Amino acid sequence: MKNLKKTNYFTNYLKGLACLGIVLVHCRFTLVPGAVITAFARSGIPFFFILSGYYTFYTNREKTLAVTWRRVKKTFQLLVTAMLLYIAWRILPKLLSGGIPEAFSWIQTALFQQQNLLDFLLFNVTDSVNGVLWYIPAALYVYLLFGILVKSGSKGNALYIAALILLAVNLVLCEIGSLAGFGIHLKWYRNFLLTGFPLFMLGHYLHKKEKEIQMLKRNTPILIAALGAAMILLECRLVGNALLYTGNVVFIIGLYLYAIQNSLSKKGTLMEQIGSKLYLYIYISQVAVIETMDKLTERVPFFEGTMGLYVKPVLVLAAVVLLSALLYYTKSKLTYRK
Repeated sequence: MKNLKKTNYFTNYLKGLACLGIVLVHCRFTLVPGAVITAFARSGIPFFFILSGYYTFYTNREKTLAVTWRRVKKTFQLLVTAMLLYIAWRILPKLLSGGIPEAFSWIQTALFQQQNLLDFLLFNVTDSVNGVLWYIPAALYVYLLFGILVKSGSKGNALYIAALILLAVNLVLCEIGSLAGFGIHLKWYRNFLLTGFPLFMLGHYLHKKEKEIQMLKRNTPILIAALGAAMILLECRLVGNALLYTGNVVFIIGLYLYAIQNSLSKKGTLMEQIGSKLYLYIYISQVAVIETMDKLTERVPFFEGTMGLYVKPVLVLAAVVLLSALLYYTKSKLTYRK
C-alpha cells in the first residue's frame, strides 16, 4: 500500500482547531465552561503527534528512513529557531531593567543550571525558557527513536505493542496519579517516550489500516468521537484537571477515522487555511502574545470580572491568528523575492 499523495483537507481543518485549542489551554476561559473547553482542547498535542506518525508511514523502508531523517533535520532547525527567539524574548526585558548583569544571571540559571539541562535533555522540559515549546524537542526525539528502530530492523507489530504499553503507563500516571493525589511531576509522562512515541505510532498504525478504515460504516467514526467526547466530560468531572484523558485519545481516533473517510471535507474553509498555513506560527508565537496581553490587561478592571475573563481568550486568539497571518505573509513575500 502506498501513501496517499493527495491532501487530506479535513486533517488541515483539524490542525487549525487543534492549534487554537492549544492556545486556549494556556489562556483559559473561566469557570465550568473553561474547564470543559480546556479538557477538549488538550486533544491538540496528541493530535499533532498522531499526525506526525500518520504522515511518516511508508511501506518502503528506505523511503521511511529518508523521510524520517529529513524531518529530524527540520524539527531540529525549528527547535533552535524557537528557542533562540524566546531566549531573546526573555533577555530583552532583563537588559532593559537590570542591564547585562541581570541578563547574564538569567542565562546562567535558565540555560546552564544542571537540573534544567538534565530535564531538557532527558524529559524535553523547556520551562526555563518557554514551557509550551516542549513539544518540539519531544517530536525531535520521537523521529530519532523511530528512525533508529526502523534502521535496526524493528518490526511494526512489536512497535505497536510497545507503544500501546507506553500509552497505558502514561494514562495511569496522568489520570490515576491525579485522581489519587500522588503529585507525580508531569515530566515523568509528558515527554517523548510516554506521550510522543505511543501517539506517533498510533498515527502510523491508522495510516497502515487506511483501506480497512475506508470500509467502515460511515457513522462509525462519529460514534467513536461521540464516545470519546462523553468520556472527556466524565473524566473532567471525576479526575479534574489532567494533562491527558483516555477520552482525548478515543475522541481523536474518531476524528481521524472520519478524516480518512472524508478527506475533501472542509476544503477551502478559514479553519482549513489556518491549519494548513498558520499552525506553526500560532504554536510558537502564542506565549509571546499571551504574555503581552497579560501586561496590557492587568491594570484594566474590566478584565478582572467574569465577562473580561471570557473576552480575554477571544482577544488572544484573534491577536495570535493575525500575528501568524502577518508572519506567514511576510515570509511568503521574502521567499517569492528570492
